[in-house]
Amino acid sequence: MNTAIFSVVNGVLLSPLPYDDSDRLFTVWENHELRDWTPTEWTGRTTFDTWRERSETFDDMAAVTGWAPNLTGLDRPEVLQGALVSHGYFSILRVPMHRGRAFRPEEEIPGNDDVVVLAHDFWQDRFAGSEAAVGSTIVLNGQPHLVIGVAPPGFDGPIVTGAQLWSVLAIDRSSSDQGSYFLRVIGRLEDGVSPETAQADMDRVAAAIAVENPTDYEDVGVTLEPLQATVVGSVRTPLFVLLGTVGLVLLIACANVANLLLARSSVRERELAVRASLGAGRGRIARQLLTESVVLAIGGGALGIALGVWGT
Repeated sequence: MNTAIFSVVNGVLLSPLPYDDSDRLFTVWENHELRDWTPTEWTGRTTFDTWRERSETFDDMAAVTGWAPNLTGLDRPEVLQGALVSHGYFSILRVPMHRGRAFRPEEEIPGNDDVVVLAHDFWQDRFAGSEAAVGSTIVLNGQPHLVIGVAPPGFDGPIVTGAQLWSVLAIDRSSSDQGSYFLRVIGRLEDGVSPETAQADMDRVAAAIAVENPTDYEDVGVTLEPLQATVVGSVRTPLFVLLGTVGLVLLIACANVANLLLARSSVRERELAVRASLGAGRGRIARQLLTESVVLAIGGGALGIALGVWGT
């Protein structure tokens, strides 16, 4: 139990996210606390675009939302699990393409957004890992889309996980969707910028948006949250409680084993007395008892690790 739970706690809470300099990655939320609502609300295209354009402390920002396109034209139709992302998504995460390239800024323009990046497993499954996949066309929701790249093996983006492919989130700057809430935003802080400085910068941007759009954004601020805290969510406390609980169980188990060994030793008094009378010193007897305990510990530990791997 301890091996399994500690493995989970280590992987989820203690280890950094699997992206370069992941401590510089933050999620950016609308803050609706002054409206008696949540401090971590999603946002829309227009607000995200304004954040990205006016921020002075982020290298870049990227918006993410779920997407479930219908794939047709291959060997079998399928409803895919995907994500719509802005062009900076892969560069923010510092993920190099396994094949092809990532999205470009001009592909966010409506009409230029019919391009996709495939997940590595999906590429292997539906294209048999063919090099010809990049540059080919697939039909999604009845519209042709150009395959421009393949993500590296094992990559699973944050926010929308398990995606089989990604396409571009089109942003129409000639129209506004202020007050809509369907995007989650991640950003990478510039080197040397502290979270406090970035928060102050985004507060400035939010204040300007509120002045320009009082109907939708009066009393609406911005909240920055480390990406790892967003990913972990509400499981932090339950996992630590679970770790403490199984640790207590381990202590009880150790006490029980110790009592069993003491009880077993009490019925071996005659054996130990015979050994002593034959010339065995205290050190020799202690080594024998220690060897027996080590053998028991190794056997129990090996079984525990095997069950821990299965339990994880």
